[in-house]
Amino acid sequence: TFIAHRIIENTAERVSFELDYASDFNGKVLRETKRVTLIMGQRLFQSDSRFTLDGKPAAKLEVAIGLTAQVAGSEPVFSPKTGTMKIWEKLDGYGLGTAVIIDPARVVKMMSHTDSSAHSQALCLARTDANGAIRWFSGFGWEGQGDITTSEKWDAYLQKFAAKFVKAP
Repeated sequence: TFIAHRIIENTAERVSFELDYASDFNGKVLRETKRVTLIMGQRLFQSDSRFTLDGKPAAKLEVAIGLTAQVAGSEPVFSPKTGTMKIWEKLDGYGLGTAVIIDPARVVKMMSHTDSSAHSQALCLARTDANGAIRWFSGFGWEGQGDITTSEKWDAYLQKFAAKFVKAP
């Protein structure tokens, strides 16, 4: 649960806010400040997190970023070399694509787990930089909206997005 929040920007074109978290990590105080930015016209929002451990940058800290399938039996697809993790599934008769895109240099490994209700969970373990920072993008495409109507169109959107936007923080 976040302990503080701030609205950074709130316009018709862009919304940006920060959330602060704090927890005990092996007897030390681990803090995260996460900035979430949503830009009109982009299906994926940007998350920038900075971690500190007892007030110092948490360099090379492994963090988990995840996706959960909405339909039992839907399987995630992993592409660590491109920093992409995605799920395409049918929900209420419509295709739904969800994804995480991250700088491939940050990826430690990607894996899945299926819970007791047969819902897949996809995890990307990724490492922060020397300043304790990490950036990723996540979001969805829905067939009912009209543009992303197939798994192939979702893949094409993700490839184009990653080529343009995925950069180190």
